[in-house]
Amino acid sequence: MNHQIGEMGTTLYVDDDNTLGPWDGTLLHPYRYIQDGVDNATDGDTVFVFNGTYNKYHPEYVAIVYIYNKRLDVVGENKNTTIVDGDFNFHVFRIYGDNTTIRGFTIQNSKDRPQAAGIILRGNDIEITDTIIRQNNNGIEVYGLRNKIHNNTIVNNTGDNGFGLMITDWSIDPTKDNIVIHNQFLENKIGILVSGERCTDNRFSNNLFKDNRVGIEADDCFNNNYLRNSFITNTNHFQFYGTFPLFLLNFRGQNVWDENYWDNWPFLMPKPIQAFRVIWWPPFFVLPIPMLRFDWHPAQEPFDIG
Repeated sequence: MNHQIGEMGTTLYVDDDNTLGPWDGTLLHPYRYIQDGVDNATDGDTVFVFNGTYNKYHPEYVAIVYIYNKRLDVVGENKNTTIVDGDFNFHVFRIYGDNTTIRGFTIQNSKDRPQAAGIILRGNDIEITDTIIRQNNNGIEVYGLRNKIHNNTIVNNTGDNGFGLMITDWSIDPTKDNIVIHNQFLENKIGILVSGERCTDNRFSNNLFKDNRVGIEADDCFNNNYLRNSFITNTNHFQFYGTFPLFLLNFRGQNVWDENYWDNWPFLMPKPIQAFRVIWWPPFFVLPIPMLRFDWHPAQEPFDIG
């Protein structure tokens, strides 16, 4: 990750203005569709996408762009004017594999139904950066290890689910050691959903959560770190639910909250965070138990996330 255009391989070009062809991916004859660039790229290549709106849906891939087991950089010319529009078909980007970077796009308008997303990411060591993710059902869904989501604006994802970012375990595989840093989560139903008992050891730091219904929701996940984030004018800054049988009650690690800014807590003393543990033993009973967690060193001013 983080290499320059063309540093590790060939650069293939895409331009929606090239409607008549020929199309060979060169600067003189760029491909018309991003998927053509991806399909013709090999490991280490860069697919460079010029300004425009790209909305050709590929039903065989259930997405506008599908990257499967290729180590690529897919780079937009300008994040404000290089737009990949799902046109409400289903996913916009699907990434299945490792070591891919997506940067410099606006990604919008996935289908409004459960599991549809602007980006669905199932793999390891993937980087999403310098991108606007807006007006999707879910903004980004992350399943895997060591992925990095940074310096993005994730805004107005308010569909059926409405998660700006959903980071969760996948089947029996863990989702851990992911980094979510220097992002803006604005006007989503839920800024981030962190969910699943194998969703552990992830770090969420220096993000801004503003004007969401919920800033962060954490369900059945443990040993994650929430550090130096800013929570401003959300309806609910944070909610946590833990659901598990009685015999597991005392065998889970704790999430860490520290040095976050809370606009409703102007005090130097630790900020209480209300949580619920739901003890279930079907079919006999379900019992929610309120609990408190603490941000031990709340910040007094919001952070400049850079």
